[in-house]
Formats: sequence, C-alpha cells, structure tokens
Amino acid sequence: MKNLFVLAILFGLLTSCEQKNTSQLNDFSLTGNIDSISDGWVYLKKREKGTFVIIDSTQLQEGSFSFTGQIGLPELHYILVPGEKYYIPFFLEGSEIKLNVIASDLSQTTIEGSESNTEYEKFLSAEKMIMDEIREVYGQMREASGDEALEKELEETLYALYDDKDALAYQYIINNTSSPVAPYIAAKNLYNYEIEDLKVILDSLNESLDNSVYTIRLNDRLEVLNRVAVGQPFIPVSLPDTSGNIISLEDIARDKYLLVDFWASWCGPCRRENPNLVENYKKYNDQGFEILGISFDKDGRKWKDAIIEDELMWYHMSDLKGWQSEAAEPYGIIAIPSNILLDPEGIIIARNLRGEDLGSKLKELFN
Repeated sequence: MKNLFVLAILFGLLTSCEQKNTSQLNDFSLTGNIDSISDGWVYLKKREKGTFVIIDSTQLQEGSFSFTGQIGLPELHYILVPGEKYYIPFFLEGSEIKLNVIASDLSQTTIEGSESNTEYEKFLSAEKMIMDEIREVYGQMREASGDEALEKELEETLYALYDDKDALAYQYIINNTSSPVAPYIAAKNLYNYEIEDLKVILDSLNESLDNSVYTIRLNDRLEVLNRVAVGQPFIPVSLPDTSGNIISLEDIARDKYLLVDFWASWCGPCRRENPNLVENYKKYNDQGFEILGISFDKDGRKWKDAIIEDELMWYHMSDLKGWQSEAAEPYGIIAIPSNILLDPEGIIIARNLRGEDLGSKLKELFN
C-alpha cells in the first residue's frame, strides 16, 4: 500500500507542459566550467548502437570549455572531462546550455538551459525513490541469507518494487506525450514492452516526435516483434552445438512442440528458471515436447559447465558471440530469459512462458 501511495504522488508530479518539437535543425551553445581541472580535452559524445561516438572535442581554457552546433529534436548526449572515466549525461537541445562540473563528484554537476534535461532530472528523482527502496531490500536479502521464508518474502517485495519502477516509466510516457523525454524513456525500457504496449505508446506520442531517434527505435522494435509474433512461422537459425557441429532450428522443429529458450550461463534469472524447464521437459518430452537452448554466452567452458550443472538434457546451440549472437537480431532478443513456443508446424503459439505459465500451457497441449 505504501508503494501504491508513493506512485500516485509521483505520477502527479511527472506531468509536464507540452513542448513544440520539429525536425528542423536548431542552433545550440554548450558552455561549461570544471571546478578543479584547468587543462586537457573535453569530449562531447552520444551513443549509437550501444557504442559511445565522439561528436566533438575541445581543449579546456583555464577550466572552461564550449561547443556550438546544430541539433534537431532533443537527444541524450554525454560529456567526458579530463581524468575521468565516467560520463556526464544530459539532454542536448537547441538552446544555450551551461554545465557546472564538480570533478570530485560528477553526480553533483548542475545543468542549466535545457528544458528537456530539467524534465528528465525530475523523472530520475522520482525513480530514485523506488531505486533506494530496491537497494535497501537487496541489503536485507544479503543479511537474510539462509532464512528461506524471509528470502522469499523479500524476493516478492523486490518484484513488486521493480513493477512499480516499470509502472512509473510507463505512466510518465502516457502523461507526457509531447515531451521529447517520453520516447527516450520508452526506448530505455524496450525490454518491458510487447506489441500492444508499443502500439499504445506510439499512438499516444505527439506527431511532432515522429523524427525523434527514440521514436524511430520504438517503431523498429515494433516491426521486429510483429515478425516474431504469435501466429508467425519460426525464423531459421543455424549455429554450432556443444561439439562444434552446426545444427539448425528447422531440423529440430519438426512434428513436435518446441520451446526455443534464449539464455546464458551468466544470467541469474535464466539459471533460476532452469529447474522449471527440466521438470516440464521430463514430464512432457515423451509426449512430443522438445527444447532448444540458444545461449548468449561468450565463454564456451562456462556455457557447457552450466548445461551439465543444471542438467539441461536437450538441444543446445551458440556461436559464443554474446549479445551479438546471430540469433539475437532475427528474434529481437534484447533481454533474457526469453522464449518462444512453436507448434508441430513451426508456428509461434506463445512467447515468454515461464514458471507456472509454461506448465499450464503444456498441460493444455498434452491434456
């Protein structure tokens, strides 16, 4: 009840005024000073496909720096100052923006002149209230080690808090459909959204945000999810098995119900779900149920050890490329554990079945 009350307050705080946004380029001026560093190079960067890309660089002049240029819709950028490995994130937009950098504690840096950044900081402040509770529960779980009843209670509390965090982000998006921050927060939480969620978000966003790099990312994600939606045929994938021999999903997905499980040895939630997979495999394998594990590991030894340790007695494949796996892009995998269930004709009939949901679906199929 306390969490619901807090969320109700936060939702009320996170409603912004409408902003006019166009795809036209606007001039920006970015100036800053660093309190205890007088020389060196300052870099202006942004992220593209998971990598930091240098947009511009300049030398400090007596602790001050400046950048000028043009930008369309506001977009998250980063400043890297001399001697630091951590970045200062902020929304760059067509305005005069000033940064006062505190080198001893970059989180205390103040940013003025960017309305989008001010709005984003308001969201982060609300999110921090929930994250502080999450960290507190994690601390309690460490202290409760060995007390199974308390650990289970704390785990349920943790799940509820993460649900609150997800709800906060979603509600912010729906309440701020003209803000350039809204599609960014949606893109940041892509792993949470299925087709219907994305349709609601995209239909809600103001058309002035159509050219936002984040709106484009949401549309791309929707296209991928439609490609692997329930009712669609599987997409062929061929990768090495644990012996290095190439096997194909197509050969396995014949005349049986096949669960394609995307996982990794380093993924805690995946490993915790494995006993449930083993139980259902033993129960229904003789009736025509099969599993194919596609791993996002990079270390072959750890991958094989996890298979043995968790007693995963089904088909396995991996190219050991981690998130760059050849299976990731076709199926739009951006978070694990994830899975799809195919019928004997190779048609996707369910997605992301875990825990009791998987057992219930198999019981329905093999009644």
